[in-house]
Amino acid sequence: MTRVDKVSPFVQLDYGPPGTLFKRPRLWRLTIGLSIAAGAAAITWITGLLGWQAAPPDMNLSLSLGFLSLGGIAIAMYAVVRDLLHVEWARFSADGLQIRWSYVPHLWDTRVAKEQQWAWRDVVHLEWREGSLEYDLKQHLVLHLEPPLAVGRNRLKLLVCDDLNAGRCEALMAQLPTGVVTPSWLAATRSRRQDNAAYST
Repeated sequence: MTRVDKVSPFVQLDYGPPGTLFKRPRLWRLTIGLSIAAGAAAITWITGLLGWQAAPPDMNLSLSLGFLSLGGIAIAMYAVVRDLLHVEWARFSADGLQIRWSYVPHLWDTRVAKEQQWAWRDVVHLEWREGSLEYDLKQHLVLHLEPPLAVGRNRLKLLVCDDLNAGRCEALMAQLPTGVVTPSWLAATRSRRQDNAAYST
């Protein structure tokens, strides 16, 4: 969702609160991942204990248990190494940007919410990025911030829209500093609009 304020001009990209059912999401992810991996290992051990290995091994069962175990390990590792950073909203104005986000700093912690403002001079790099595939219409802003959002998290990729929403993108581009390259499709839309205006007059 995008909000445009007409009194104090800014554009806000809303992403909503993080979707979580647990008070300590990283710890729960670790528990779930290890449980899945342990369950797959237990099934493998039980089938061997019952003497099923005397028969030709069931390739489908072996592959399924292997993938299940790898999936559980991946979930557990993700919980250990990722802080589950989630941007709730980002507000852009002529002076800079303000971001509200939340993250889980440690494995046993609850989610912590923070809010910070950056002047445009503190944005090391700002790039508008279009979808890399023909049918990928998503538009993103890629920012490199100083100081970073969290430890080692100075790069941020924000979704602007899922489709070619000219009105939303025009409003946001108007708040960005000069030098940001206008996406090709938006430049073509502007050109057609100018041509139509000139033709109508």
